[in-house]
Amino acid sequence: GWLAADSKGLHFAVAVTDDVHFCDQATPGNFWKGDSLQLAIDSENDSRDGFDANDREVGFALTPRGPVCYVSYPGTPRGLAVPLAIRREGSVTSYEAFLPWEALELPVPTDGKMLAINYIANDNDGLGRGYWMGLTPGIGEGKSPLSYRRFAVRVRP
Repeated sequence: GWLAADSKGLHFAVAVTDDVHFCDQATPGNFWKGDSLQLAIDSENDSRDGFDANDREVGFALTPRGPVCYVSYPGTPRGLAVPLAIRREGSVTSYEAFLPWEALELPVPTDGKMLAINYIANDNDGLGRGYWMGLTPGIGEGKSPLSYRRFAVRVRP
């Protein structure tokens, strides 16, 4: 996976190796039940167990209708229109997205700001979500931003 941030937003890319791609019911509330990604951001690096108002969770899935992106937290899960590319080549699904701070309803991080970020890849081979694998714990088994990796924002002139 790759992450980068600038004054406009978060750039995110992940390549997932998976022998069977299965994503038959990707809606805002249940995309995670199929092959998909979940990305969580604690923009203030202040959450422990559970999310608070400055946290976001975003989901990505490659459905039979094409790539989709959802905000699954906060509020009612909903679609998110952002630059997005998801493609499957052989046994690798590549996810690439640009998430504008404005679309996420988050402030632009300043130099030195610490963001807590995590992501997981969900796997379903047609019998339900079998497992997930992520950067750290804290998404699939329960929301725990305290477990996420910390990333320092560096603004270059």
